[in-house]
Amino acid sequence: MWVNGPYPCGKWPDLRIARHRIIHELDPGEMIVADKGYRDNFCRFLTPTDDKPNLNAIMAQWRARHETINRRFKQFHVLQDVFRHDLTKHQVCFFAVANVTQIMIELGHFY
Repeated sequence: MWVNGPYPCGKWPDLRIARHRIIHELDPGEMIVADKGYRDNFCRFLTPTDDKPNLNAIMAQWRARHETINRRFKQFHVLQDVFRHDLTKHQVCFFAVANVTQIMIELGHFY
């Protein structure tokens, strides 16, 4: 799992954040599995295509893992609720949830 931020809401959609940060963290030839919203000229995102249905099915399984992580974050209410504390604490709280989630995955708690 990889997280980064904070970024102001609205001005930083997912693709813009990815272009700004994560693609610079990739090794040469390494790619990110993403949905169709990540199609761009950087060619660092592996997205579904009409001509490769078998690959699309595999990528769907990989993206499902990502959705599991999103579900875990939602259980902590960090993706939908308003943060009602000092904004300087937001990143620390979000990263704490990311770390707890990562540990749960490493311990085999996928669901």
